[in-house]
Amino acid sequence: MKTGLALPAAFALALAGACAAPPAEPAPAAPSEAPSAPPSLRDRGEGAGILNFAEVAPGLLRGAQPEGEASFALLASLGVRTALSVDGARPDVEGAAKHGIRYVHLPMEYSSIPREEQVRIARTAKDAQSAGGLFVHCHHGKHRGPAAAAIAWMARDGAAPEAAVAEMKRAGTDPRYEGLYADVGAYEPATAEELARVTPEELPAVSRVPDFVGSMVRIDMHFAHMQAVQKAGWKTPSSMPDVRPAHESRILAEHFRETARLEEVGSRPEDFRRRLDQAEKAAWSLEEALRAGDGDAAKKAMEAVDSSCNSCHAVYRNARKAW
Repeated sequence: MKTGLALPAAFALALAGACAAPPAEPAPAAPSEAPSAPPSLRDRGEGAGILNFAEVAPGLLRGAQPEGEASFALLASLGVRTALSVDGARPDVEGAAKHGIRYVHLPMEYSSIPREEQVRIARTAKDAQSAGGLFVHCHHGKHRGPAAAAIAWMARDGAAPEAAVAEMKRAGTDPRYEGLYADVGAYEPATAEELARVTPEELPAVSRVPDFVGSMVRIDMHFAHMQAVQKAGWKTPSSMPDVRPAHESRILAEHFRETARLEEVGSRPEDFRRRLDQAEKAAWSLEEALRAGDGDAAKKAMEAVDSSCNSCHAVYRNARKAW
């Protein structure tokens, strides 16, 4: 005997469907992440210890002084086989050699790039081209280095002086380094005869840079120029047509700065280094005053430079060596 009521087949199927678990909703798609942009060359350089790192042209790079193993590893990975330093400090020849990079050391000043230096830079650029990439640097990678890289670019690739000057501006080279801009802008290709006269000894891995006495001689010379400028009413002296007052005071300041970086100075008393720093700051103030046309401020800054030098001489040059 059957019990219960029989349900129509269609109704039973509908009921079964209503009681069944609802179909699972499709899983939301994972959010797509936009690919991150590769780090710029400047960022890669900064991460490896090379500030102001940039490409001038394929196979020609510029920047600040390489710092440590990672910096030379990066240069080598980019095909650099020659490093040209135009800074006064001794380059890390040994660190570079570990990565197959040879050094050429041609220290430059901030005031100008004499023709013989231009030719040596040109020869280095042409020699480097057959071996691989060239990296040019100074200390901070903003003034002398970009100027030398611009010369190398013109010598190696035939870049126009206008393009070379524009490259210096891109690097942030201060326009107040008038001599650097003027010499790059007036560059003429080195002749085959000029290049052939450059000997291997003129392209050393480490150059002998002026010692402390030599630096003091240069400071005395530029200070004497500034004394003549002051006597001429803060104008170019008639007897020194090449001396540009504001530029001359900037070069004086740079000489104080470069002298402070000498290894010999690092071993001198802290008081000595403090006086050198004071003289440098006064020289920068002198430049600012001259560019502003403020004769009174220029006179005050000049007196500060003179006072710093004289007080330092009294203790460390004129007196018997009490330190």
